[in-house]
Amino acid sequence: MPGALAYALPYEGAHVQLFYDRITEAGDSALLSRLLAHVLVHEITHILQRSSRHSTHGIMKARWELEDYVQMRSKPLAFAGEDIDLIRHGLAARATIPMIAGR
Repeated sequence: MPGALAYALPYEGAHVQLFYDRITEAGDSALLSRLLAHVLVHEITHILQRSSRHSTHGIMKARWELEDYVQMRSKPLAFAGEDIDLIRHGLAARATIPMIAGR
């Protein structure tokens, strides 16, 4: 996955893989903790939504651009309204799946 900072397995429902070396290379040390938080929120959202879908703006964009990184320095990237709806739908769907021992 060239260029990816992380990926999730939303249909499997439990695993997120971060590429920490790429995250540290993507921003300076002053941005690192904020960038790491954004990457985690982005990937966990895929798990919650049970979807690999991306938005055209905000935290669920497929690729953040310079303006997104600049915004991260002062305030978090926002969720689009449809992202919030998908989180709710994903959580509702997850609630109907019986728990399996060991998962």
